[in-house]
Amino acid sequence: MEFDDDMYEELLETFSVELKEECESLTSLFLELENTEDKKHLGDLLKKIFRTAHNIKGAAASVSIDKIVDISHKLEDMFAKFKKDISKPTRDEIDSYLEMVDDMRKAFNDFINLRIESKDEKITEVQSEHSITVADSESVEHYSTTSDDDVYIKVKTKTIQQANVK
Repeated sequence: MEFDDDMYEELLETFSVELKEECESLTSLFLELENTEDKKHLGDLLKKIFRTAHNIKGAAASVSIDKIVDISHKLEDMFAKFKKDISKPTRDEIDSYLEMVDDMRKAFNDFINLRIESKDEKITEVQSEHSITVADSESVEHYSTTSDDDVYIKVKTKTIQQANVK
C-alpha cells in the first residue's frame, strides 16, 4: 500500500511513540525475566516478550524499517522457542537481548537521520533542476513569476526558458 507523504509522516510519528514504549516494556520484561523463578510467571513473561517483539516487527514493516523488522524478528524467533519450552534464557542471553533493544532504537534514529539527509539532497536537486544561469545580470531584461509559479526570463526581449518551480 502506498501512502502519501503526510500519512507516512503520521505513521512514522506513531511508530516512534510505539517503539519507545515497546522498547521500554521489553527492557522491563527482560529485567523481570532475569529475576523470576516461578514457572507460571516465567511463561507469562515469555508470552509478553514474544508478543511485544511481534508487535514491533509488524509496526516496523508498516513503515518499511527493515533493520528493525530483522532485529524484532530474531527476538520473536528466540522467544517462540523459550515460550514453547517454558525455559529461561541465561543472564548473558538476556544482556544480548537488551543490546538488541538498543540496536532497534539506534536503527530508528539512523533511519530518521537518513530521511533528513535524503530530503536535504532532494531539495538541493530540485533547486539545481530549476536554476537558470544567465551570463550576466545586464542580459536580463525582464523576470516574472505567474500565479502557477512558472518563471519567465526575458533576455534582450526574447523569452529563453520557462520552468515550473514548485
